[in-house]
Amino acid sequence: MKLNSFKKCNLLLQVNRFLLSLGFSLLLLAGSTFLSGCASVGHNFNYTAAATLDLGKMQASDAKSLFGGKPDATTQTITADGKFEVSRYSYAFADMGSARARTVIVEFKNGRLNAYVYLSSFDKEQSPIDLEKVGQIKEHQSTKSEVLNILGKPNGKALCPSTLDDFKKRCETCTEVWTWQGMSSLSTFGAAYGGKKPAIKTIFVSFDKEGVVSDFQTNETH
Repeated sequence: MKLNSFKKCNLLLQVNRFLLSLGFSLLLLAGSTFLSGCASVGHNFNYTAAATLDLGKMQASDAKSLFGGKPDATTQTITADGKFEVSRYSYAFADMGSARARTVIVEFKNGRLNAYVYLSSFDKEQSPIDLEKVGQIKEHQSTKSEVLNILGKPNGKALCPSTLDDFKKRCETCTEVWTWQGMSSLSTFGAAYGGKKPAIKTIFVSFDKEGVVSDFQTNETH
């Protein structure tokens, strides 16, 4: 059994709203994309390349070749701290059982990678998040290497200052922020008929100029 066009459009509209609800305003997919095709949304970019991102090394000109195409959108902002360029790649796909989405946001400051976040609900791309492990982190004591040993590799980092919404405010009191985020796939019936939303888990850890934890936060929604 296949979803009819109306249900697919409705489903992916809900996916779009769901991405926006994650707290990253830049995750919003362009509405015009929904009008052109309702089985999938966005460009199916090279998501696995996100794991190779390294702050301060990648240049803005490298993004297209790394992810295999142009971003969905790019914005530029000039502040007293420098020139910031943000590019976003997003893709969502719906079938009879579920809807899945992946996204990557990269921010460049004066041409160098300053922040990034990548997140996916596709089965083999989901990031396992164990909120209980956060209890092992100690404020004003744990170092970056210790946090890595406890939580594993983050799927988002930012050098402060950053213009990305989830990092911007946190950057007011630290020099670097890491994030771990995970979400489940979105139920077809949940999205199309207002049912249960997927689970979302987030961890944010802030570091001072010495690379020591200054603060951490966790959140879980269903």
